[in-house]
Amino acid sequence: MLIKETRKFRMSEKLLYHIITRQAGTVEKAWLEIVQNAIDAGATKVEFKINANKFQVIDNGKGMDKKEILTYFEEFGNSSKTEDDLGMFGVGRGQIFSFGKVEWCTNNYKMEVNIKERGMKYVVKDIQNKIKGTEINVVTYNKIKFMDKKIERFKDMIKFVEINVYVNKQLICESYSPTLEIPEGKIILTNEDTIKIYNRGIYVKDDNIGSGAIIISSKNLKVNFARNDIMDECPVYSVLLEKTKQLIGNRLNEKQSLSSDDRKTIINLMREDRIWIDNFNDKKVIPTANNNFVSIKEVGNSKVIYFSDGKNQYEDDLLIEQGYTILKPIPVIKGILNEALGLTNVGNYQELVQSFRYVVQQEVRPTELSEPEIENWNKIIHLNNRISGVTKR
Repeated sequence: MLIKETRKFRMSEKLLYHIITRQAGTVEKAWLEIVQNAIDAGATKVEFKINANKFQVIDNGKGMDKKEILTYFEEFGNSSKTEDDLGMFGVGRGQIFSFGKVEWCTNNYKMEVNIKERGMKYVVKDIQNKIKGTEINVVTYNKIKFMDKKIERFKDMIKFVEINVYVNKQLICESYSPTLEIPEGKIILTNEDTIKIYNRGIYVKDDNIGSGAIIISSKNLKVNFARNDIMDECPVYSVLLEKTKQLIGNRLNEKQSLSSDDRKTIINLMREDRIWIDNFNDKKVIPTANNNFVSIKEVGNSKVIYFSDGKNQYEDDLLIEQGYTILKPIPVIKGILNEALGLTNVGNYQELVQSFRYVVQQEVRPTELSEPEIENWNKIIHLNNRISGVTKR
């Protein structure tokens, strides 16, 4: 008789140890986790004291009672947090444990964690003097290298958070005036070439489209496990990114002269949505074979267009001077032009070059030239002789 049973997957201590020791990567991410936990605990103030061998963090949040310690602190993956909280996976504290010997004090309790000596075992102690909120003391296993740089990077990660954060007595949070504010968050246009995204003021990632902005969500973004990317199905980010692109697009439409980053942005917008092809129809962003730019409108007005591989630069220059539309065969550009125009009027570039070479290289007798042409020809010969007589310096 065959036996059938239903069982549950389990996690080994070895895997849990790897999750704790390898999820952070940098100590800045551990500090970031502490700020997130403080915000979720309702804190309005967090104070960091950091040096190369240890760091201390104190917040004025609600802390944890004994039941919460045994339920949520002790069990990884179990969390009391909701969709309104920044933390959601229930493993973030492991990033702190991975960097040193930890004393975690909250209300009337102290938890001692030392994964290098005790592994997955920790100690809970009662303390007489109640701590209002949470105090975390970490003596690092290894000296923090390049500490000043790490602190500066950490400051940049949290400069838009919604509570006051102090690092070595310096207030980090920055005030700002948004270009646009909507229920999902705030947007600031910048002169950089990247979009920086912050989840309720905590840095997530850069999104490079060629133009600059800062997105600070007011609602939680749906981030991945490492909190360094945003899930495709995140509705808050979709709204914020679309609004950001509209602001950037409006700014570019007002520009008379475009930079290379501006053109890159316009091309990126065009490849994502047909509406941008129509909006930027008259902007010179399509690269020609002689490294100039024309608009989609100009390309559409050409009876025939050609794509050159750039191997015949001399012929390309002459053909463009003669009024031919010769473009670079960039796949993205071809895709945009095909979407905009259909590309039904693409000519054979090689045939054009061959016919043009025949025209410019055919022999002409002096008797076939007019008097003005003979005069110009003589001037060319005279100029060539003068140049030939110049010695190199």
